[in-house]
Amino acid sequence: MRSLPDDVLVEIFKHGSGIYDDPESLFRSRWHSLDVSSAPWVYGHVCQRWRETSNNTPVLWTRVKITDWPMKRTTRKSALKTKKYQTTQTLQNLGFPPLIAYLRRSKASPLLVYLDPTPSPSRRPVLQALSSDDVIAISAILLSHTGRLQSLYMGKIDMLDPELFTIDTFPSLQHLCTVGGYQSEWTTDNIGSLMQKAPRLRSWRTIGYPIVNTTTALSSIQSYSCSEASWEELLKILQLIPNLRRLRIQLIGSEPAFPPTIWTFATRLSHLKALEIERCSMESLSLFLNHIRCVSLESLHMGADEIDVSTIQSFEERSDFHLKHWEFITPPLSVSTLKNTALIETIVANDISTDIQNPILSELTVSNGSPPPTSSSDDPTTSSSTPSILCPKLRRLELHLTPPQDLGTDLTNWDIVEQIYECVSSRVVAAAHATGSSNEDVNISPLEVLLMAPDALTQGIRCHQSLEKLRLLGLRVEIQGF
Repeated sequence: MRSLPDDVLVEIFKHGSGIYDDPESLFRSRWHSLDVSSAPWVYGHVCQRWRETSNNTPVLWTRVKITDWPMKRTTRKSALKTKKYQTTQTLQNLGFPPLIAYLRRSKASPLLVYLDPTPSPSRRPVLQALSSDDVIAISAILLSHTGRLQSLYMGKIDMLDPELFTIDTFPSLQHLCTVGGYQSEWTTDNIGSLMQKAPRLRSWRTIGYPIVNTTTALSSIQSYSCSEASWEELLKILQLIPNLRRLRIQLIGSEPAFPPTIWTFATRLSHLKALEIERCSMESLSLFLNHIRCVSLESLHMGADEIDVSTIQSFEERSDFHLKHWEFITPPLSVSTLKNTALIETIVANDISTDIQNPILSELTVSNGSPPPTSSSDDPTTSSSTPSILCPKLRRLELHLTPPQDLGTDLTNWDIVEQIYECVSSRVVAAAHATGSSNEDVNISPLEVLLMAPDALTQGIRCHQSLEKLRLLGLRVEIQGF
């Protein structure tokens, strides 16, 4: 290991320090920057070369997690006039030297900072919070580097000294994450004030709910992510973000806002292009979708496994969007849940059905390889040349497969590769029939297929004889196990 080339050694250090990990996942882990027994500190304990390499690789020191602030209890005895001794205990602050060294080693590199300088668990409940002097000192150290901050994840707003903010405090800040609910001091007013000091800020995430106490638009925000807020609270926030392009909802809280708001109209999100929704109750999700209108939506990801199909259909009808990307769990959702499918280019389906025949491939297959009778549609974008082919512009299909449980270990009738071949072949024949062309002259749809399946099944899929036939058609097939 000690004889490894420098570039290989640096790559090992990067992986060990989480440089290639998602920052939010890294910050959720137990690792933090003030633990000198963890990476990247620990690399300097091996040998002189490793110490020099790690200390002189600034990127290793760009993920800054300030939490579990180290404190040490010290005991001192002092003599009294009565020849007895008085014992006093104090807490020694040990966090400043490693914090200063950590930031110094990052040199001029952009920083991603997680700031929640609460005492380490070993010091609780003796010390629940740092003193105001400690907070001011931490703020002074951090704010001397804020010109390099690209992402800032913050707990309570009092974790930074407000006196140290200036009009150009965060010139490079692009992403802000705030944590707190009604117990927090985060409000839309002080968030708006912070955004004025961050001219490049485009992305905002909230965990909990900042209190809406202003009508001032947060115009710079284009991407917003929310979790643990009720659907009413979420709507209030969205009304303050007129230029929103991407919305991600990880969890809609079940508790309604108080006092409750009577919504007499649907909130119009005119510029929203992508909507991603994860775990939500059916009731909360339905209430939220019933109160928004997204006329420009191009990408919809429904990660909730409990959803009324009619809710999605009403949402589509009210918004009149035409998706290019459609991601969902089947059942209950499917390709044909949507009315406007003519522009769809990518489908990602998490198949949890128990059907031997994959329901998504069955929907996309044209019966008998020829066009069935055309149903009426008000979709103005539907091509008259291929009226009966569902998703005629489909380029990529991703299937996350769960084999039918009732088959047990007997999977002889579960042949996903052969079904893909039948689906693609039928679409080629149907497209050729509709255009009057030969099969060789029409575009293959889809062009790419990704299959994700348990490792026990991927070996058989990779050896399937129909894979070669699919490749001869011009189809790219990718297989991933898990």
